[in-house]
Amino acid sequence: MQKPEQTKLFPYILAKLDPNLFNYKKCKFSMARCKEGTSRVAVWKMLRIPAVYTLETSLCGGALGSPNPHYTPETLAEIGRKLCQAIIVYQNIKPAIDESPLTLTLTQQDCA
Repeated sequence: MQKPEQTKLFPYILAKLDPNLFNYKKCKFSMARCKEGTSRVAVWKMLRIPAVYTLETSLCGGALGSPNPHYTPETLAEIGRKLCQAIIVYQNIKPAIDESPLTLTLTQQDCA
Protein backbone atom coordinates (compact mmCIF):
# COMPACT_ATOMS: atom_id res chain seq x y z
CA MET A 1 0.00 0.00 0.00
CA GLN A 2 1.14 3.50 -0.77
CA LYS A 3 2.33 5.81 2.00
CA PRO A 4 -0.31 8.47 2.76
CA GLU A 5 2.07 11.36 2.09
CA GLN A 6 2.71 10.03 -1.42
CA THR A 7 -0.86 10.91 -2.38
CA LYS A 8 0.21 14.55 -2.08
CA LEU A 9 2.87 14.15 -4.77
CA PHE A 10 0.70 14.55 -7.89
CA PRO A 11 -1.00 17.81 -6.75
CA TYR A 12 2.43 19.07 -5.67
CA ILE A 13 3.80 18.42 -9.18
CA LEU A 14 0.84 20.25 -10.75
CA ALA A 15 1.42 23.27 -8.52
CA LYS A 16 5.13 23.32 -9.33
CA LEU A 17 4.46 23.13 -13.09
CA ASP A 18 2.13 26.14 -13.00
CA PRO A 19 1.38 27.83 -9.68
CA ASN A 20 -0.92 30.27 -11.51
CA LEU A 21 -3.27 27.42 -12.47
CA PHE A 22 -2.98 25.05 -9.48
CA ASN A 23 -2.93 25.88 -5.80
CA TYR A 24 -1.43 23.15 -3.62
CA LYS A 25 -2.39 24.99 -0.44
CA LYS A 26 -6.08 24.59 -1.31
CA CYS A 27 -5.81 20.83 -1.81
CA LYS A 28 -7.73 18.68 0.66
CA PHE A 29 -6.52 15.18 1.38
CA SER A 30 -9.06 14.12 3.97
CA MET A 31 -12.13 12.02 3.35
CA ALA A 32 -14.93 13.81 5.12
CA ARG A 33 -18.00 11.75 5.91
CA CYS A 34 -20.12 14.00 3.66
CA LYS A 35 -17.84 13.11 0.71
CA GLU A 36 -18.30 9.33 0.99
CA GLY A 37 -20.77 9.34 -1.89
CA THR A 38 -18.41 11.10 -4.30
CA SER A 39 -16.87 9.15 -7.13
CA ARG A 40 -13.34 9.86 -5.88
CA VAL A 41 -13.98 8.26 -2.49
CA ALA A 42 -16.14 5.47 -3.94
CA VAL A 43 -13.42 4.47 -6.44
CA TRP A 44 -10.80 4.52 -3.71
CA LYS A 45 -12.90 2.35 -1.41
CA MET A 46 -14.04 -0.16 -4.03
CA LEU A 47 -10.83 -0.57 -6.05
CA ARG A 48 -8.22 0.49 -3.50
CA ILE A 49 -6.53 2.67 -6.09
CA PRO A 50 -4.07 4.58 -3.91
CA ALA A 51 -4.14 7.93 -5.72
CA VAL A 52 -7.57 9.12 -6.86
CA TYR A 53 -7.98 12.84 -7.49
CA THR A 54 -10.68 15.29 -8.47
CA LEU A 55 -9.64 18.26 -10.57
CA GLU A 56 -12.22 20.99 -10.28
CA THR A 57 -12.51 24.04 -12.46
CA SER A 58 -15.14 26.64 -13.15
CA LEU A 59 -16.20 28.52 -16.24
CA CYS A 60 -15.79 31.64 -14.13
CA GLY A 61 -12.11 30.88 -13.64
CA GLY A 62 -9.88 31.00 -10.64
CA ALA A 63 -8.31 33.69 -8.54
CA LEU A 64 -4.65 32.65 -8.66
CA GLY A 65 -3.02 35.84 -9.82
CA SER A 66 -4.74 36.12 -13.18
CA PRO A 67 -5.79 39.62 -14.25
CA ASN A 68 -8.69 38.00 -16.12
CA PRO A 69 -10.42 35.55 -13.77
CA HIS A 70 -12.51 33.94 -16.52
CA TYR A 71 -11.14 30.82 -18.18
CA THR A 72 -10.95 30.86 -21.94
CA PRO A 73 -10.75 27.77 -24.17
CA GLU A 74 -7.01 28.45 -24.31
CA THR A 75 -6.77 28.44 -20.51
CA LEU A 76 -8.63 25.15 -20.30
CA ALA A 77 -6.33 23.68 -22.97
CA GLU A 78 -3.33 24.85 -20.94
CA ILE A 79 -4.76 23.14 -17.85
CA GLY A 80 -5.02 19.94 -19.90
CA ARG A 81 -1.40 20.28 -21.08
CA LYS A 82 -0.16 20.81 -17.52
CA LEU A 83 -2.19 17.83 -16.35
CA CYS A 84 -0.56 15.64 -19.02
CA GLN A 85 2.90 16.97 -18.15
CA ALA A 86 2.29 16.23 -14.48
CA ILE A 87 1.26 12.65 -15.31
CA ILE A 88 4.54 12.17 -17.21
CA VAL A 89 6.62 13.59 -14.35
CA TYR A 90 4.68 11.51 -11.79
CA GLN A 91 5.17 8.29 -13.76
CA ASN A 92 8.89 8.97 -14.13
CA ILE A 93 9.59 9.63 -10.46
CA LYS A 94 7.08 7.36 -8.74
CA PRO A 95 9.03 4.10 -9.28
CA ALA A 96 12.08 5.66 -7.63
CA ILE A 97 9.99 6.74 -4.66
CA ASP A 98 8.32 3.33 -4.33
CA GLU A 99 11.73 1.62 -4.22
CA SER A 100 13.28 4.12 -1.83
CA PRO A 101 13.42 3.33 1.89
CA LEU A 102 13.08 7.06 2.55
CA THR A 103 9.74 8.57 3.36
CA LEU A 104 8.52 11.31 1.05
CA THR A 105 7.36 14.27 3.06
CA LEU A 106 5.61 17.17 1.39
CA THR A 107 4.22 20.05 3.33
CA GLN A 108 2.27 23.07 2.23
CA GLN A 109 5.41 25.15 2.75
CA ASP A 110 7.05 23.19 -0.10
CA CYS A 111 4.72 24.89 -2.57
CA ALA A 112 5.01 28.37 -1.16
